[in-house]
Amino acid sequence: MSRAVFEKLRAKYAQVAESGKPVPARAADAARVVKEAVGLVDKDGHYNTREDGFPVLAKSRTHTTEQFKLDVVAEAVVGPDWRSLIPAHRRLSEEAAVPIGPSHFANVSAWLAIAGGLVQGAIVEGYETSDFDLTDLFPVRNPSLMFWNGGERYTAIIGPSRPAPEFGIGQAHPDARMDAMWIEPGPMKKYGHKITVAKETAIVDISGGRILAEARELGMGLRYRENELCLDVITGQTNNFKLGLTNSSGATGYNTYGATVPTGPGTTGTLGNDIANPVSSDPMTVFNTSQNALLGYTHPVTGLPMPMADRLSTLLIPSSISWFATYVNTAAQITMGSQPAAPGPGTLGGGTFPTGWITSNNPFAGLFKRVITSQWLYYRHTASTTQGDPDLSAGLGLTSGVSGTANRWYRLDPERFACRRIAWDITQTEFDPRSFTMADQNIVFGAAADMAMQVQVLNPWAIQRNKVS
Repeated sequence: MSRAVFEKLRAKYAQVAESGKPVPARAADAARVVKEAVGLVDKDGHYNTREDGFPVLAKSRTHTTEQFKLDVVAEAVVGPDWRSLIPAHRRLSEEAAVPIGPSHFANVSAWLAIAGGLVQGAIVEGYETSDFDLTDLFPVRNPSLMFWNGGERYTAIIGPSRPAPEFGIGQAHPDARMDAMWIEPGPMKKYGHKITVAKETAIVDISGGRILAEARELGMGLRYRENELCLDVITGQTNNFKLGLTNSSGATGYNTYGATVPTGPGTTGTLGNDIANPVSSDPMTVFNTSQNALLGYTHPVTGLPMPMADRLSTLLIPSSISWFATYVNTAAQITMGSQPAAPGPGTLGGGTFPTGWITSNNPFAGLFKRVITSQWLYYRHTASTTQGDPDLSAGLGLTSGVSGTANRWYRLDPERFACRRIAWDITQTEFDPRSFTMADQNIVFGAAADMAMQVQVLNPWAIQRNKVS
């Protein structure tokens, strides 16, 4: 922490300390000063959030959490004797006769509140700056009713089952069949972890910056979990799509790729969203193969065409074929060779070498609105199918190399394919230092971060897997 920041914090806290408010209120005011500086709250003390409710740090924030070293903050707020006062905080709350006055108790309480605010900020920092590339791919959908183990019914997900019917003069409007199709989501799960600082190591932890470093790890760990859950549904390792039709008493579960699904009135067929279409072919063949497969989709209720070819405008590819993303993004023109009929030139020596050429604008240049190259997708493709860590998903065991099977790619509409169902977003909780557990284990500071969520497949028609073979 720079000297200017140190003096500014000490001056701000002096104003708070002289406010005459009770100790808890003074501690909260002191913490808010730092929370606003690191972008956790606005000037009114309200937490900054994204549109979907997730916490976010203000872009206009003036400081990072790293600039507020906890030991320097302790010196600014508690005073030069902070090393002896902070570990003694538990005794301060229990003993009436101690050689430390009540003002020191208030200062230590303020430091704990500031430390908690910095931990909150560090958790969000770790979440926002983590190098995970798929966590924001799917939109957040907060449950309207909280069924922890699933059971809700989502209607109007796949699209209208039939055109609006005609009705005559003076006739009532026909009812819209909102229950023609419905999706039943799966259960929620909680994810999280905690950090604690024991009295015996408090000085070392505070001076060494380990507390905020571990807090960032908490945020990174939560985002890592989101990334894993998104990969699970993209790769088809988690198959939680359950579809119910008008007369269904319950929803039926289907695999995300290549499932036998309803295709119209009383018929079923294979969902053609899992095709062999390697990028080793020429780009025109690759994209035409993809487009033609999408044109074969039919609505599960009416059997009418499903217009998905223009909707799957996001391209997701593993980093092993990043050149493919470069082609899609930057190739303005393509040149195609052919053998025109007479009166054009004939074949050379009876071969099939192109004798005619035409150059035109890349017809697929504007097809994809978003192209994502993911190292985590490539890692999941190539990782072993056995995983010893229960907190990590197993890989697909695909082969690497120029023509390896790990070079499969995906085309999707993220808004329609899946969602992140959030029961509650990232929540940080500080442990009460006066609690029995904290006192019993000689813990002077502790915090936990958790979230409750689930990534739900809503529409497998909105994704296409293109395999090497």
